[in-house]
Amino acid sequence: MLIDRTSVIHIVFSFVFASFLNACGQAKSELAPELDNDQYHATITYTKYGVPHIKADDFSSLGFGVGYAKSRENLCTLADQIIKIKSQRAKYFGAGENNINLLSDVGYQGVNYIERAEVLYPTLGEKSRDMLEGYAAGYNKILVDLVSPDKYPSQCRGTNWVKKITAQELLAYQLDIAALSGSRNFLSAMAGSQSPQTQTKLVQNTLASDAASLLNMQRAVMTPSKGVGSNCWALGKDKVINASAALLANPHFPWDGDLRFFQQQLTIPDKLNVMGGTFISPCKRLKPPSLDG
Repeated sequence: MLIDRTSVIHIVFSFVFASFLNACGQAKSELAPELDNDQYHATITYTKYGVPHIKADDFSSLGFGVGYAKSRENLCTLADQIIKIKSQRAKYFGAGENNINLLSDVGYQGVNYIERAEVLYPTLGEKSRDMLEGYAAGYNKILVDLVSPDKYPSQCRGTNWVKKITAQELLAYQLDIAALSGSRNFLSAMAGSQSPQTQTKLVQNTLASDAASLLNMQRAVMTPSKGVGSNCWALGKDKVINASAALLANPHFPWDGDLRFFQQQLTIPDKLNVMGGTFISPCKRLKPPSLDG
């Protein structure tokens, strides 16, 4: 699937147009760490429901705070997504049941997001690059703060596949998210594809050992999940208190994995003040807080 460059840039930076300006209440702060390194500075205040309110003076430091807050709760999931787009799941996890990791690796080699991100990255706007570079620095600071893989969360504790990341790798992951309704659904089919005249050794071995499982898996991947859809309510001034309007979303997305939503407030004084939900990827579009049960 070819991805329009304008769409990618919109995805990376579209959070600045989100709703719910100044939507955060004055809940009691539980933790407000000051995050610093030689280049970035951000403050994260966690309110009583564990929602991070991230404040910085510029977009690079804001990305730093976002990367730190998201990685603090989703380190293993984010690391796995980077391993996935780099076609390294079979390297670290083995071929997997029905060769699922091997098929994923071959599929992602085909779409080649890593190389495409390297080409695209210099064309991004300055603010988008600042956010991505700051996010990578925030993620990498978590690894420094945890000191050892033995201190990582249980899902990846003691492993060797949680690595430092780059802004370009994050952009490659954004390309993958942008293809959520497209090529992401066909990767195993792409990995198992072959011309009528030739067959690769990989495909021959896969089809020979478990042809039925391969085809069933491809069919399952290409079939959308049952009940996928979203609802949205726009409330006028007469339906809300202390606001002129409100936009409420009820997205039917999972509660775990890389597609779950992450609530946060982002603030740059006098420039930006937004609150809502994003994926745990770098800067996916903010959505108003979910009404899902």
